[in-house]
Amino acid sequence: MDPVALVLEALASGASRGAADSADDPAGIAYGTLKQLVAARFAGDKGAELALIEHAEDPATWQAPLAKALAGTGASGDEPVLAAARELLELLDSAGARAGRYDVALRGGQGVQVGERNQQVNIYATPSTGYALIRPGQPRNEAAFGPVYEAAGGAPFLGEALGEVYEDGPGLVQHFPGGPAGEPAVICALYGHVPVAVAQEVWNALRAVGRGGHGGGTDGAGFPAASPAGQSAYVGPGTASVKLAGGAWGPGQLLHIADGRWRWRPDAAFDSQAYQDQDTWSSLSEETDLRLRVAARIPVVAEGPRITGAGRSRMLAALPATGLSSTITRLAARYGLEPGELSWQETPEPVGYNDTLRATYQSAVAGPDGRTALHSALWFTLPHQYQPARAIIDVSVNFDAVRPGAFAGTPAHIPAGLKVAPGEIAAFFSCAWQAALILPLAGIENILDMPPAGPPRLEFYIQNRRPGNSGGERTVRTLDMVDFSVFGSTRRAQITDLSAGITAPLGLSTDETRALARQALIRIAEDHAFTDADTADI
Repeated sequence: MDPVALVLEALASGASRGAADSADDPAGIAYGTLKQLVAARFAGDKGAELALIEHAEDPATWQAPLAKALAGTGASGDEPVLAAARELLELLDSAGARAGRYDVALRGGQGVQVGERNQQVNIYATPSTGYALIRPGQPRNEAAFGPVYEAAGGAPFLGEALGEVYEDGPGLVQHFPGGPAGEPAVICALYGHVPVAVAQEVWNALRAVGRGGHGGGTDGAGFPAASPAGQSAYVGPGTASVKLAGGAWGPGQLLHIADGRWRWRPDAAFDSQAYQDQDTWSSLSEETDLRLRVAARIPVVAEGPRITGAGRSRMLAALPATGLSSTITRLAARYGLEPGELSWQETPEPVGYNDTLRATYQSAVAGPDGRTALHSALWFTLPHQYQPARAIIDVSVNFDAVRPGAFAGTPAHIPAGLKVAPGEIAAFFSCAWQAALILPLAGIENILDMPPAGPPRLEFYIQNRRPGNSGGERTVRTLDMVDFSVFGSTRRAQITDLSAGITAPLGLSTDETRALARQALIRIAEDHAFTDADTADI
């Protein structure tokens, strides 16, 4: 039987005998597989795609158009297509298969009678001496794809290409069905980069990043990057992590986590563009000199989460484990204050908002005259309307309330013993970072399980709330409130606010966040031209 006739017979038999309606039946599965393989070969050819769809409903009418499509696109020359056709016919007509009825014998035939339906379909084409196999990388990328194909195991492991290379997101892709010794796979390549062979399971997991939402998949996460020399030429389903590059979300990894699922994780990367949340949720009437702030934006795919009373209780119960409260009370104790056990209370309107979308909390430590010396705030908003989950953690210091009347003149002189030390700033950055992942518990049980919609980002701020240009009766110099002497001297004539940003993964350990918080502080010192920032030990 001619290859075209074989595929036609299989598709017609599958359609006429109801295999398409038997998804749990081996014949139904085989019929579906055959249609998928043919559809992949027809991709982009609207006429061929229409013929395949209509043939499933009316094989007699659409047999001739489908035959021409099979011949014209070369689909009938794909060995995976032929193998799937033979498998289906063996299931539907085992006796005929044993008798050799479906053996492919005719090559380049001009008139072929299809099966036993007594209908002849004439296909006129140039005679061929073999199947029109699609080469790895075809078209125009054979030189790049070929060596990777062979290194991954060639035809015995990957099988023959299911179709030509096509563009997908940041690069090129070609699919393979898997050979006798292998499994279905993909060879993919970022534009201008070395191709990589990956298992279909890995590719499917990558395509599913972000639950297939806009901007996710390979567009956001990127493609597997070429492995360093010495590593396997094939990224199999047992691989622990897959390095990714070229996506809009930046470099990262696809991690094979313990329960068999895959999770996308961005690489940590610092930047100097921290400004998005420098004034978010700020009270114009706040009585404070210095504010330390960590602001987090966590893009996730969420479907209608709501903050509830149970969620608030869950969040407050988990908060002590971050060390945030103990870090604040240690600073208060160093100032000679009596913080007691820090208590978080809902922030009332109009400063705070507490509803099913937002949760805001505050705590205060009083100074000797009863005014607030240390004020801490938690602000959280659930993801909604394409907006990320947002968390902000502040601790503010009013030095005049710490030592009432001790700082006359302007700018006020803050004694060296009251300056916030680098270790204290780094400790707050680390604890506040962990708290930013606890606040979502108010409406989301585990934000780590939410599909990502982009890379999480944090911004670290050291803010002067009474700078010299504020026009207030009392002003303070930034470097009189924080001790940056370990970083040397600054080359800047004036410093008001200091900040740094970081793109970072969720789920880091306490030690990892501590290390990155110290690096953030060093990055801040470097960006503000401190002479010894790169050698400082904090």
